[in-house]
Amino acid sequence: MLKTVSRFLSLLTLVGIAGVATATTNSVVTVAGKGTGTCCGSGFTLYTDSGINLQAGQSASISASGVWDVCGHGCASDADGLGDYNAGMTGAPGDNVTGSLMGSLDGGATWTLIGVGPTSVVGPGELLLAANDWNRNINTCTQNGAPFPGSCYWDNTGSLTVSIAVSDPMPTDDNQCKNGGWRNFGVFKNQGDCVSYVHSHQH
Repeated sequence: MLKTVSRFLSLLTLVGIAGVATATTNSVVTVAGKGTGTCCGSGFTLYTDSGINLQAGQSASISASGVWDVCGHGCASDADGLGDYNAGMTGAPGDNVTGSLMGSLDGGATWTLIGVGPTSVVGPGELLLAANDWNRNINTCTQNGAPFPGSCYWDNTGSLTVSIAVSDPMPTDDNQCKNGGWRNFGVFKNQGDCVSYVHSHQH
């Protein structure tokens, strides 16, 4: 269900966090309702790889716009999906509605609701995006009698434009600031500034 039609990795935007300007990389990914590859073929995948690999502790804010139809018969929705039935892509029936935008950071083993957003996710992991159109619990999508998600996606239409703002990694320990390490983050004036940031963000 997804195809990265276009991706614009661009612009470093400065966002103030507790007096520190942190760099944010903005990306735009087009996610199609159909899966990538040939439907029901060995090359099919139900997700779009955003190309964004979050490091541990690194966060991304995700927002989506547009309309897709995951029923093939006039059930268009935005990224929040439809209220008519639950696809249960997360593996737990009833948690996410059909047509909602989902995200995964572990290769598709588990999924979480993204929706219209903005929704924040925290790494580590490669960010995958997909339409919620498959219930892994009851295997409603089959091919030749065997479970195959692709058979649920072949009739999907439309796409979403997904905006992803990724914050650059920030230090989480004093040692990352020492011996010139503060310079690696590109936002601190000196080592003391870096250490102060770490202390102000410890929980």
